Amino acid sequence: MRFKMLFVSTLSVTLLALAVPASPQVAPAAHKGEIEFPFTVGAGAASYDVDWNQGRMVGVGAWADWRPNFQYLSGLGLELEARDISWDAGARSGFAQRTIGVGPSYASYYFPGFHPYAKYLFDYGRTSFSRRTVPPYTHFDGYVRTPGLGFELRLVSRLWMRVDYEYQFWPQVNGGTPNPQGFTVGATWHLAKIY
Repeated sequence: MRFKMLFVSTLSVTLLALAVPASPQVAPAAHKGEIEFPFTVGAGAASYDVDWNQGRMVGVGAWADWRPNFQYLSGLGLELEARDISWDAGARSGFAQRTIGVGPSYASYYFPGFHPYAKYLFDYGRTSFSRRTVPPYTHFDGYVRTPGLGFELRLVSRLWMRVDYEYQFWPQVNGGTPNPQGFTVGATWHLAKIY
């Protein structure tokens, strides 16, 4: 388990470190009279193995990215993300898993129309469930570390498709450390033109 956690963290940090020295492309100045904001917003459907003996569950996620145009660090930014995994088999037993967090991200703009990225989020997570104990034990809260990888693919103009993978490190509970992982597929709207 520790090897898996170390491997995923090391892989995410390595990919982020390798991407930063890549030669940045300079985007043309905004057209006259057009307001440009270095933000993207998006939402999508998520499918996760929640790692609490509930099997695979589905839900929704939403995100916002801020990527200012730094001269030598183009693509470096900050991501805010929220996710609610509460549908499917586990929902029948009252199980739900929710996270919200923020962290650094890096997107490569080397390929026009295709942007791979890496991120490392620091989340606050809550797992809710029905458990018959005295007193009733109904939820578990904790801080979650979440490395992730993914890509965006241009659909039309400022609308992009996003495919995102995350591996979460939850704190220890009941002698175990859950590691939910899964994919989110959705759409992203760029408030600034990406060339």
